[in-house]
Amino acid sequence: MSGNTIVEIRKIALSIMTTLSMAGVPFAGANAKGFFVGAGIGVTSADVDSAVFDSALADSGLASSTTADDGGAALRLTLGYEFNQHLAVEAGYVSFGDVDINSVVTAPVTGTVKSSTEVDGFTLGVRAGMPVTEKVLLFAKAGVFVWDAEWKTTASLSTGVGSSSFDDDGSDFTYGLGAAMAINKNMDVRIDWDRYDLGGDADLKYNIYSIGMNYRF
Repeated sequence: MSGNTIVEIRKIALSIMTTLSMAGVPFAGANAKGFFVGAGIGVTSADVDSAVFDSALADSGLASSTTADDGGAALRLTLGYEFNQHLAVEAGYVSFGDVDINSVVTAPVTGTVKSSTEVDGFTLGVRAGMPVTEKVLLFAKAGVFVWDAEWKTTASLSTGVGSSSFDDDGSDFTYGLGAAMAINKNMDVRIDWDRYDLGGDADLKYNIYSIGMNYRF
């Protein structure tokens, strides 16, 4: 996913929030207490260290140059409980989309090594909020992310073709920032930025920018 796409998503989210801020709707969470559900879509930006892949191929005796497609579409589902407008707990499911890595092998053979990974998992954490107007809530959040990753690799070299795959999993710290704005007393629109640093063999860092809706029971 290109940087231009991420910028456009941010512009769309800002436009929606600005429009709602002019609608005169009081913030739905002003007297919030109880359960809520939410869903959001967005884009993934993955920080891929190309040197790690070139080093791994070098250990196998191959000289290469690696580039990466930094991400794709993201999906976020949330179930939470608000104690008040300042504090909530949230559990959720996140799917990151695909990250594709392409290594061009130049010596002693030629060809390509293409890798892709799919990551999804579950989050559990707390959200701390601060109303800035009657309609807008800013918040920070932190928690744990329990994830699974599936790697697939295909090598097409002058000496032959081969493929492999493996699964990886783990649990890591996640954090983020966001804003919510009321549509009515039960619903608000929400924009989120989330950071995920995955350890293990995956060793990837993700930013997810998403926009979605919350419904309060």
